[in-house]
Amino acid sequence: MEGEHLRAAFRTGPAEKYPRGTRRSGTHDRSGTGKLKQTAGNCFRGSLPQDSKSDDGPEKIVLLSARISATLLDQIHYMLSKIRDNVQIVLPGSPEWNNLILEKPEDTFIFTIMFPRYPNILITEIAALHKAGFEIGLMTNSMLSPLIPHSSYYIEVPVSSTSIFDCYGTATVLLNYLVRDIAGQIENLEERLNRLETYEKENDTYYRI
Repeated sequence: MEGEHLRAAFRTGPAEKYPRGTRRSGTHDRSGTGKLKQTAGNCFRGSLPQDSKSDDGPEKIVLLSARISATLLDQIHYMLSKIRDNVQIVLPGSPEWNNLILEKPEDTFIFTIMFPRYPNILITEIAALHKAGFEIGLMTNSMLSPLIPHSSYYIEVPVSSTSIFDCYGTATVLLNYLVRDIAGQIENLEERLNRLETYEKENDTYYRI
């Protein structure tokens, strides 16, 4: 099932194998039904090579973006970090940006978000990572996006231009929906969240009304 292939990258439980380098194309499902869910799943399917020693999803997920599109990364990073380990944000100008090429492609899944206007610095970085053998998941607004040729999986999300800045409301809702759906498939997640809840209570993390 295509949706299963996509969600596996954000899971910590067993992930079904999927042939490396196989392209899954996605389009916006105007009906709002299963097709969008299946397509979105592929963006997060960082499949491991067939000869991988691990049956799990990728060891590490790197969230990559630039300029205003990068503002979407903090929220998905916050949610994913609660449900699995080894999730990292990498932005232009950081040491990790140049050093990312040193990561192991077989253990690392790159998820990138790019909406207009398309920053050249992100296009160049993703092209280099793709050439080095990394698997790329992409969220973008159009099949004409310059990152499509460098992505293993992508999802097309509409962007509204209602003011001087584009509106990313649809992308935000979809990211929330996907993480919630993925969370329901992770083994022992309740135990992980209970440990976190206990820690936060002990440290008086939240204001009590």
